[in-house]
Amino acid sequence: MKKNIILTLFFFGILLLIVGLILYLKDSIEQQVLQQKLVINPIDPVPYLNIRSIDTMKYSRDLSREKLNDQSFDKIIDKQMWDFAATGAN
Repeated sequence: MKKNIILTLFFFGILLLIVGLILYLKDSIEQQVLQQKLVINPIDPVPYLNIRSIDTMKYSRDLSREKLNDQSFDKIIDKQMWDFAATGAN
């Protein structure tokens, strides 16, 4: 009888260890996936999406109708695109 209790406790302990290991690995894997998707700044640890964008509405929306037939505006757009690319915007 005593041997059965000890054996049951042993298997229960093993089961708890396995469940704990699975939960630990699951959390660790989720953290790795999250870190790959997010950029974490060590100074400001709030994670941000790995997307960098620049608002161009001032030119692309406000002036686009006015400058629709102005060929020189194409040069401004091209220069802005190069400038945006240089900042790392994606």
